[in-house]
Amino acid sequence: MKRMLQRLAIPLIAGVAFLLVWTSCEEQSMRQPEDLQPQVSQSQPIAGEAIEDQYIVVLKKGARPSKVLSSQGLEAQHTYNHAIKGFSLKIPNNRALEALRNNKNVKYIEKDLEVQAFGQTLPTGVDRMQADLNGTAAIDNTHQELDIDIVIMDSGIDKDHPDLNVAGGYNFSLGPAKKWDDGNGHGTHTAGSAAAKDNSEGVVGVAPGARLWAARVLDNRGSGSISDIVAGIDWVTQNADKFEVVNMSLGATGSSSSMREAIQSSVNAGVVYVVAAGNDGSDVYGSDGQLGGGDDIIPAAYPEVATISALADSDGEAGGNGSETSYGSDDSFASFSNYSTAVTSDNPVTSPGAAIDLMLPGVDIYSTYNDGGYTTMSGTSMASPHGAGLAALYILANNASHGSASDVYNIRQALIDQGIKQSSTDGLATLNDPDENPEHLGWASTSSSGAPSVSWMNPNDGATISGTVTLEVEASDSDGSVSQVEFFVDGTRIATDSDGSDGYTASWNTGTDGSHTLKAVATDNDNNTGDASITVNVDNTDDAPAVSWVNPTDGETVSGTVAMEADASDDGSVTQVEFFVDGNSVGTDTDGSNGWTNSWDSNNAADGSHTFTAEASDDAAQTSSAQIGVTVSNTTSGGGMYVSNISFRSFGPHLGTTVTIRYDSDGDGVAETSDEPVSNASVELALQYQDGTVNNYSGTTDASGQIEFTWKHAPSGSYTAEVTSLSHSSYTWDASLDLDNPDSYTLQ
Repeated sequence: MKRMLQRLAIPLIAGVAFLLVWTSCEEQSMRQPEDLQPQVSQSQPIAGEAIEDQYIVVLKKGARPSKVLSSQGLEAQHTYNHAIKGFSLKIPNNRALEALRNNKNVKYIEKDLEVQAFGQTLPTGVDRMQADLNGTAAIDNTHQELDIDIVIMDSGIDKDHPDLNVAGGYNFSLGPAKKWDDGNGHGTHTAGSAAAKDNSEGVVGVAPGARLWAARVLDNRGSGSISDIVAGIDWVTQNADKFEVVNMSLGATGSSSSMREAIQSSVNAGVVYVVAAGNDGSDVYGSDGQLGGGDDIIPAAYPEVATISALADSDGEAGGNGSETSYGSDDSFASFSNYSTAVTSDNPVTSPGAAIDLMLPGVDIYSTYNDGGYTTMSGTSMASPHGAGLAALYILANNASHGSASDVYNIRQALIDQGIKQSSTDGLATLNDPDENPEHLGWASTSSSGAPSVSWMNPNDGATISGTVTLEVEASDSDGSVSQVEFFVDGTRIATDSDGSDGYTASWNTGTDGSHTLKAVATDNDNNTGDASITVNVDNTDDAPAVSWVNPTDGETVSGTVAMEADASDDGSVTQVEFFVDGNSVGTDTDGSNGWTNSWDSNNAADGSHTFTAEASDDAAQTSSAQIGVTVSNTTSGGGMYVSNISFRSFGPHLGTTVTIRYDSDGDGVAETSDEPVSNASVELALQYQDGTVNNYSGTTDASGQIEFTWKHAPSGSYTAEVTSLSHSSYTWDASLDLDNPDSYTLQ
């Protein structure tokens, strides 16, 4: 089966949206119907102003311009003898104009009009992420070529487009290798968003004038195969010293070890991959929410790439004041965009968006198109090249190293960290991210001007409070000119602080119980405002304390001396927690500074089921309790526990070491595979590299008696793993039974 790839774009034609989806099919690929092709414009007409007293005179067939001019005693500015017969000139008065009109050789006369070069359009996407305020981009309608190379892995690039700095390319799709010119238009559109020239014509990209390279992996229909993609990645890796960033506005649903391995190698060589999240309105990890299944969106799901979701914006500005788009209101999460509900544990960056690095504009994006044209398209395909341009700007501005995977991940992390929250003033006006992981908006501005920033110091978001509370925020402006901070509760202003010498504060008598929204609005001397909101819960009713068991857990089997621990809280204060076994008090803790605890010797109780109760009391003499059931087992059969196996695995740049613990369940003094696994065993492992470096790990075995430890970004070479400590509440370690301790492994 050949996996065919479709481009992640939603063309808009007369209000009709067409979503190209990813499919796997037998020798078949999706096509974009002709009647849904995006509208392309070469230029737009303008109304010219008439130039005073200046005219163009067109003569009849056979007339000679020089003869007409001499007969009227006039002097031409331009004489036309080929395309038309005639001339242009200044006519100082109506009498001379009328005389010329009456000349039998004159066909017609028209006023000369002023003509201007078409101005360069600042696309809404570039404007929304404020790339026009980026010092490295330096967008000022003056062409410059940024010294950085971006590969567009797509349907090719229009090599002759005057608004693109196309350096070269390679065709991995149908046809000769040198035929990498764009046969579809999709690749040219993404190229423009990433790097269209700042030349006062057409549009401008995020990283204007960057060198663009076409890795054509999609055919004229916008389709391709995994094998084409891998070939393109292979070419990029071969030339990793030349390329800094790759944009991949493409993908499929499924699994491909070869594509991921190829990307891993390319990232290890220092190339930053920026990819589209996809347009299914679903999780990039598929319906199971886990990396590695056959329902992943690839390459978006790979942790090695920077995955970009799409923002709907109609006016290039924050605030939600623009018109409604076909895919959501202005400044909202685009309705078609994929998202992420979870992230793999070995993700090399930390993003609030889980497996999504950033959100960038992807609706109604105006950019370059085939045959020197321009068009508007929508999709995460359009969002991704904004991210590629952003990565290029960061590398240039910071002279960022990009020779290894760790360098790539540092660049990605920096872009995430410099992004802005969806809930911020410049973020989303409609907080409709479909998951609980709101990725930052990609942000390019390096300007120091703008609205003041505000952050809450007290109380914390989600806090439960009571009585009279001091509200406190921190507010700052680029030039230190915050003039006041206003405090609002549920939309009603309760105070204004104009003196921030001791912080900006207000006092609030909390009053009514329940959830309340607190908002602080800071104003600077230029009358710009910034705000921040939190939600708090007011609880002025004296409730009974809350209590729950921490250790042991309900249904657990215990033995020997049992460490009892409960968690207790109150809207006032907890004075004590008393512990009971089968209704009989076994101890009271009146000091909860280190948790509410008690010790009980289970050897004095019969094996079997018992009821544990923790009863908390507060300063108002109110009580509450929590019960669990445990099983006491102080009689064990069989022999001691031992290290049954130590195994290793490599995944990506990481080394995993799995330890298996069993116990001599038949008591024959022989370690064998029929012995039972030991759960809840505490294991300490020393993992030593060949140079003497030692990483120490500790953890608890699962129900299968296993625990895995991970050495992230492990260097190649020899390793020795040894369990140094093994303990359990019911079994002792008999090291003489160990089958595999220590063990060694060589990481290639």
